[in-house]
Amino acid sequence: MKKILIVDDDETIRHSFSEFLKNPDYNIETAGNGNEAVEKVNKAPYDLILMDLVMPEMDGFEATRRIREMKRWPYIPIVITSGLEDPKDIEKALELGADEYVVKPVGIASLQARVRAMLRLKEAHDRLSESEERFRGVFEQDQRAIILLDPATSRIIDANPAVENLFGHPKRQIMEHGHALFSGPDGLLASYCDGSVHLSLPLRKKYTGKDGHEIILEIKCFSIMLRESDVLYFSFHDVTEKVRLEELWTAHEELKAMDRMKDEFIELVSHELRTPLTSILGYAEAIAECEFPPEKQNRCAQTIIEESERLSRLIENVLDLSNLRTGKPDFHFKETILDAIVNRTIRSLEGLAAEKGIAIHYNPSEIKFSGIRIGSAK
Repeated sequence: MKKILIVDDDETIRHSFSEFLKNPDYNIETAGNGNEAVEKVNKAPYDLILMDLVMPEMDGFEATRRIREMKRWPYIPIVITSGLEDPKDIEKALELGADEYVVKPVGIASLQARVRAMLRLKEAHDRLSESEERFRGVFEQDQRAIILLDPATSRIIDANPAVENLFGHPKRQIMEHGHALFSGPDGLLASYCDGSVHLSLPLRKKYTGKDGHEIILEIKCFSIMLRESDVLYFSFHDVTEKVRLEELWTAHEELKAMDRMKDEFIELVSHELRTPLTSILGYAEAIAECEFPPEKQNRCAQTIIEESERLSRLIENVLDLSNLRTGKPDFHFKETILDAIVNRTIRSLEGLAAEKGIAIHYNPSEIKFSGIRIGSAK
C-alpha cells in the first residue's frame, strides 16, 4: 500500500484531495503545516508528498528543503500544489527539491494522473536503489580488485577493499593519486582510456608491486549505469599462476609435437640409410661369392665406395641438422652436375634391376645447379 501525505493549511483542500485520491491501494495522511509535515516524515517514510507553499509556522519551501536534507529515508517524490503562479516561486520550489509543481485549483483527473506518475517514479527509483545496494554488496565483497572510473574525466570514482590488497596502497591514496597508476599515459588502463583497446576486450598486463614482485593482471572492463550516470567498471585478477600453467601446457604440447617429429625423422633416416647399405651389402656379397672379371669386379667395388660415400654424407647431414639446434648454421653453395648424381644412382640400382630383369637407360645431360651444404659455424 502506498503512503501519501497531503500537506495544506486549508482543511477543505486536505479533505478534497483525500476524497479525490481515495483508493484501496493508498494510505492517505494529512498535515496542516510544514512543521507538522517534517515531524511526520521524520518518523516514517512516505511514497509521495503533496505540499502547499503558503502555510503558518513553516511554509512549504522550508519543509521541502528540510525533507530533502533527511538521509534516513529513500527518495520521496514531492509535488507542490499551490496557488502561487510566479515563475520565481516555481523555480525556487524546484531548486529546493520539489519534483513537480501544480497550480491550484487542479482538476480531479489531472491530480490523479500526476499522483500515479509520481508513484511510478518512486517505484522506479526504489528498484534502482535496491539494484545499487545489491551492486554495492557485491562490489565490497568481491575478491577481485575493482575500480569505477568516470569515462569523461578518467577520474577514479570508487575502489573496493580488494584493490588495497592487490596494489598495496590505501583506498584513500588510490582515490586521490591513482591517476598515474591506472588512467595516466603509462597506467594499467591507458589502452582503454585512449581507445586503442575496445572496452569489451580483456587485457593482460604486467605489474610490479611495492615489494618488487612482478605479477600478471587480467583486466576486464564494461560500462554500467550507476546513479543515473555511465561508469566504467574495471576488474583486476591476478592470473600469474594461470599464465604459468598455460605456458607449461604449451611447452608440454610442443615437446609432444617434437617427439612425434623425432619419430618421423628417425623413420625417414632409417629408410634413407637402409638404401645405400642394401647396395653395399649386395655388391660385397656378390664379390665374395662370385668370380667376376676384373672389369665388373672394379665396377662393384666402385659402387660400394660411392654408396659408402653416400652413406657418409647422409650421416653428416643428420649431424648438421643436429647442429642447427646448438649453433649458427653456415650455408655453403657449390656447383653440382646432375649427371654425376644420376649415374651414381643408376650404379647403386643396377644389381637390383638386373635381378628383376629391368634395364635402366639414361641420356646424359649438361644440366648443372647450385647445391646447398649446411655446416655448423666455426
